[in-house]
Amino acid sequence: MGARIAKYPPIQGIGYDVHMVMPPSQPPVPPSPVNPAPIPTYGWIATINNPAAGFAITGKWSWYRVTTEGIGNVLLGHDWGMGQMHMPLPPVTATPSIAIRTLASSTKYWLPSTPNKDPQDGSARGGPGSVAISFPAWCIPTQNCQDISGWPFVGPTSICFQLVSTREVGFTWGDVVNGLINMAGDAVGALIGRALGSPPGSIGEALAGAATNAFVEHVTGLLPPDAQNAAKVLIAGAFAIGLGQGLGEVIGAAAGPAASWGAQKAGEAASGAGADQVGMGHGGTPLF
Repeated sequence: MGARIAKYPPIQGIGYDVHMVMPPSQPPVPPSPVNPAPIPTYGWIATINNPAAGFAITGKWSWYRVTTEGIGNVLLGHDWGMGQMHMPLPPVTATPSIAIRTLASSTKYWLPSTPNKDPQDGSARGGPGSVAISFPAWCIPTQNCQDISGWPFVGPTSICFQLVSTREVGFTWGDVVNGLINMAGDAVGALIGRALGSPPGSIGEALAGAATNAFVEHVTGLLPPDAQNAAKVLIAGAFAIGLGQGLGEVIGAAAGPAASWGAQKAGEAASGAGADQVGMGHGGTPLF
């Protein structure tokens, strides 16, 4: 089967995810009382339209050296990053979780055309990365952060919209498996960090996590591609120590990139097997 390359910059997106609601949360109709305890899981709407963090901190795209139709290509793992507005569904209208969820937001491109690799020119520099794909209607499911009672996971519950493109690339069931494994790796890393660290629930913690991720991506982007994954594991733990985090948080910070590294290797192997099974290559060819 074929797919279009997701073009950079993406336009915007919309998503539904579930998160804990911290007290005090306010139903809209008095005299309903402010709830005294957290709501373990609740529906939220995420509006994905703030490009600042993706441009400056968590972006993965190819532009300066590789362009098609005069615009860049989104790479696998490109993250809109923090700052995407989250609002709980009615009847909840107010909770401190609104600020925390918006600050700690994450929306990532998880479906690749694996062997089609472009140089990584985004804010999170690195070696060549697989291009992210888009449907011919120029939209694609993306991965959103979620949690139940503070225990994090991820799921493809948002849709992002891209610029019109005519460049088609190969896409196999192996690529789907690759994306699912990488998404699972992100979830495992988040769960390990939560299990070993402190429960979430403060803006300070959200800022510490965002600072660690940004620092690690930028520093390791200066290293040769083959050394980046191992360096992320070491540097993430060291930076957490520098922030004054406890042992659980330090181990959790290192566990995230370690799980993603393992998922990346497994996904690449699965993608290669899937491509062989269906007998389809991955060459990118302009449609016009």
